[in-house]
Amino acid sequence: MSSLVTSNDYIMNLITSNNNFAFEKIRKDPNYFNNIYNTQDPKVLWIGCSDSRTSPEVLTNSDLGSIFVLRNIGNSVILEDSDSKAVVQYAVEHLKIYDIMVVGHTACGAVKAALNFNETSGDIASWVKPIRDVYLENACIIDELETEEERVTELSKLNVKRVVDVINSLEFYRDASEHGKHINVNGFLLSLHTGLLENLHLNKTDFHDGN
Repeated sequence: MSSLVTSNDYIMNLITSNNNFAFEKIRKDPNYFNNIYNTQDPKVLWIGCSDSRTSPEVLTNSDLGSIFVLRNIGNSVILEDSDSKAVVQYAVEHLKIYDIMVVGHTACGAVKAALNFNETSGDIASWVKPIRDVYLENACIIDELETEEERVTELSKLNVKRVVDVINSLEFYRDASEHGKHINVNGFLLSLHTGLLENLHLNKTDFHDGN
């Protein structure tokens, strides 16, 4: 019973916070919600992890309507998964987004599950299988690293590269490029130690952040 009460209390706190958020927005700009209701004009598609520590709007101090978001465990796009591909297609074809950020992070649970695949089962195992395949392709490098933290970080980076490559291979992405629409697909790693994004420089066309 106590856990149920605690859970209900937390949900009520979220609702109260939502009310406060809406009140403050309207206080500062009475037309705020009317404006975002009428249109959204995000400039970036953020493909990130469902991990509760990796909220893109919070991490980038961004407002509603500025980032189009796909989140799942392991920040994944999989060729056999229509859900994740549909988000990318909608961003490219309907929202006319020119920049895609694939954002992995340190201490990723999906990556840990891929490394400890024998302990993973069900839908989670099916979902992280592409990450597991990346590990198997690079095991000779990853296994040489001394700590689990280093191994998870390295596989997280390689998984970001996998997703960037998948997006570059999608038919509607290639069609957009052939019709003169240049779309930048960039890979990043979020450090949970610092809250900072590291540019992995995976875009050949190239995005530069000064690092």
